[in-house]
Amino acid sequence: MTKCGNTMEYSKMTKAEIIEFLSRMKSEADECMDRISEIKNFTGSAYKEKLQDIRYRYAKLKELAKEAYHYTHLTINKNEENLFYTSFFVPAIQDIYVHCDAKINSSNPQELFHSLYDISYYARYYLPK
Repeated sequence: MTKCGNTMEYSKMTKAEIIEFLSRMKSEADECMDRISEIKNFTGSAYKEKLQDIRYRYAKLKELAKEAYHYTHLTINKNEENLFYTSFFVPAIQDIYVHCDAKINSSNPQELFHSLYDISYYARYYLPK
């Protein structure tokens, strides 16, 4: 994938890279949702440890969505030549970021689950069938 310094140049991603990016977001969200379902079986420090791991992973996903969202909304990063970018990636990132409303430091498993579900849903929705 194309990088400029520490910033990803999303508009220069190929179709395969966009599919991989959205697939990874979906897989990570799905895995975190599975972990939320499992933490009901834990108590005390084990519960806190598992929840902390989920919060960390959710924070990474949300930061990635935020970075991509802000990147795609800068006029300089518009790429009308890359139809897959403008037709799939930009709306996918917009929906993921806008619907991912749980706070990064949320300790509420239900809030986290709903935001993770939205990440997974919108990533899957925009992936080509």
